[in-house]
Amino acid sequence: MPSVLTGAALANRDLLYLGVSGDGDSASIGLGQFAHAMRRNVNMVYIVENNGVYGLTKGQFSATADKGSQSKKGVVNADSPVDLVGLAMQLGASF
Repeated sequence: MPSVLTGAALANRDLLYLGVSGDGDSASIGLGQFAHAMRRNVNMVYIVENNGVYGLTKGQFSATADKGSQSKKGVVNADSPVDLVGLAMQLGASF
């Protein structure tokens, strides 16, 4: 999603862009796209719906899942979560 917003913003810098995506796409698979959009300070509002799981894999933890959270199958997440807001702030995005 961030790459689509970045491309649209390059085509017309006068608009404010709105993106809505999930945590699996934004913090896992699309983390590089998210980081570059923040670094480039794209004129957008980007909403991340965070439920801690990949929706299509039925239970796999996303990168934002809380450490110690447990899946339906009883697996415990041993990894610390990625903080997307903290990452955006470090990369220089303005709020």
